[in-house]
Amino acid sequence: MKKRLGMQSGDFLREYAQIGVDQQVPVPSLFLRPNDDGVCRFLGEQGCTVYSDRPWACRLYPLGSAVRKDPASGQGERRYFLVPQSEGCSGVDTPGQTVRQWLDMQETEAYERWGAQFKELVLQEGMKPASLSAMKTEMWFTAGYDLDKFREFVFGSTLLQRFEVDDDLIEEMRYDDEELMRFALQWLRFSVFGEQTMQPRTSAIEAYLARTSKKGRQPAPQPE
Repeated sequence: MKKRLGMQSGDFLREYAQIGVDQQVPVPSLFLRPNDDGVCRFLGEQGCTVYSDRPWACRLYPLGSAVRKDPASGQGERRYFLVPQSEGCSGVDTPGQTVRQWLDMQETEAYERWGAQFKELVLQEGMKPASLSAMKTEMWFTAGYDLDKFREFVFGSTLLQRFEVDDDLIEEMRYDDEELMRFALQWLRFSVFGEQTMQPRTSAIEAYLARTSKKGRQPAPQPE
């Protein structure tokens, strides 16, 4: 949507998103028009002005979705239902459609796939109340949502000098938001949860060992 509007991700978030918290992590959501009965800000006289780039929830409508967790297995099963305020939606009157056919027609698969990856991160065993420091919370928000700022971090810091990253991926991340997002999820697993999803470069390890060895050789300060 930010590309559709010709905006940077940070500007889009400031203009159109409100930040909430879900499972202890910040989650932005589109806010509706104030004092206008909750009308979407992208609704124009001819309908949705960003229709081809509309979010997952808009594609799903007039269906709602929830995950029912089996207490025995711990596995979640997604269920769909018609939302109560669905009168007037042309999707309600579409004859002979199964839920699967509707989802396929609305092209929800890619959105569901990305959503599942985020949900997997949020439900990590290490996620407990107040478990994220302010620094990790900021990194979560930047890598997860403010992609243009994350791209600046990747190419403007020493990250690519410190970790092994495929050269082709580096070039793709300069322009492809999806490739950058895949890397961002990998980085979050490493930087927030300590998973071994990033491999430090040998030169970075040697430099770190040299620094720590040098510090170890320094004489202890003497009392005056």
